[in-house]
Amino acid sequence: MKRVFLLMTTILLLMMPLGCTQTPQEEAPPEQEIEQTQPLHLTSLSIELQRDGQDAQQLLEAIKVLPEQLQTALASYDVTVDEISMTVGSSHTATIQALESGSIDLAFLSAETLAEQSTTVDPIALSGPLFWDQGEDLAAWNQAPEEAPLIPGYRALICAAPTEYGKNLASRESLTWEELDRARWGVLAEDSILGYRGLNLWLADHYEGNTISDLSQVKVYDSFAALLRAAADGTVDLFPMDESQREDWAEAWSLPQDETDSRGNAGFGRPGSIWEEVPVLGLTDWFYDMAIAASPTRSDLFDSHFAEALSQAVRDLATLADFDRETRLLALAAFGDFSYAPASDGALDATRRLLTIE
Repeated sequence: MKRVFLLMTTILLLMMPLGCTQTPQEEAPPEQEIEQTQPLHLTSLSIELQRDGQDAQQLLEAIKVLPEQLQTALASYDVTVDEISMTVGSSHTATIQALESGSIDLAFLSAETLAEQSTTVDPIALSGPLFWDQGEDLAAWNQAPEEAPLIPGYRALICAAPTEYGKNLASRESLTWEELDRARWGVLAEDSILGYRGLNLWLADHYEGNTISDLSQVKVYDSFAALLRAAADGTVDLFPMDESQREDWAEAWSLPQDETDSRGNAGFGRPGSIWEEVPVLGLTDWFYDMAIAASPTRSDLFDSHFAEALSQAVRDLATLADFDRETRLLALAAFGDFSYAPASDGALDATRRLLTIE
């Protein structure tokens, strides 16, 4: 809910008259600290955008307005570019081919689209909903969250319900496939990255290629709230969960069923806290929405300083009141997201593995 709130607040602020708005800077993701490095100078930068259902007129306006504004934003992070040009790609495949040949330098693409291509093109930055990352230690996830870094991306939690069998599984250090198969599983629809697809890969990676379709007892729910209700009433033993959901429902979890929480949600009637009663047994890999891909012919664009600066510049264009309302709206449409961060090596490997089992 927090990450949805951040994005929706930004969009709503942009839609208000300029004289009435507060700067969306307050609701944007916190600035990453860019290490002090030598200023970077580029003579040119050609960038390709994707149609992906965007308004054609808006994209045409974006390629006129955004190059100069992006120059300004990058300069704030010690990256100067003499000339920036933008185009709109005819297709994802054509854009990737242009990157491979060096006809263009950068492209904004769906991360999954990039992952499914057989290409030498790699991302330098990736985006996704802002995720409160508690690290790899599962014990850290089984308590009320403390302040943690906000990282763009998706990652599902594999949780146990407070059923006798769920608690039994949660008490073990490792689980066999047979034990998982005896559990009653709850999932979301097959297109849900957090409610289905991420779990599918987690199972395949940890249990010799077995997936959700190999489990004996699986029920599909229409929302994470419905999954939590099923966990509370003992209908499921194991289920995947969006990390923000436990915090969103923590108040209602321990309220009587005839009472409502501060958001108007009926209580779950549970005796303990959600952190005690819905422990995390596993974490899926990371997944992403968008990628900024660079041509392999431009080694200078793989500089970590540039990736950090570009991620920040895109965020600034979409959220800061330093740029006018039109620029902010165009940036949101053109770049597909504003929560980018530099990509680590192999960041799309999980998405590639996921695509091989679907």
